[in-house]
Amino acid sequence: MPRSPLRPLRQRLEVAALHAIGIVARVLPFEWSSALGGGIGQVAYWTLSRRRRIAIENVTAALGSEFEGTLAR
Repeated sequence: MPRSPLRPLRQRLEVAALHAIGIVARVLPFEWSSALGGGIGQVAYWTLSRRRRIAIENVTAALGSEFEGTLAR
């Protein structure tokens, strides 16, 4: 599958966003940073469902089907 010509731009924007989140997290109190991280994690969990499914399939293929139920949480 050919790569998108926008892939380098998307990757740079992702890195910039992560740096910005890191800067914000350093200046916030720990409780606020934890809440921010939890919120970002929830958003990522629901928006990256395709990637999560692929990761679960890969781990299941590598470790066997007995781990399939524990990974799908």
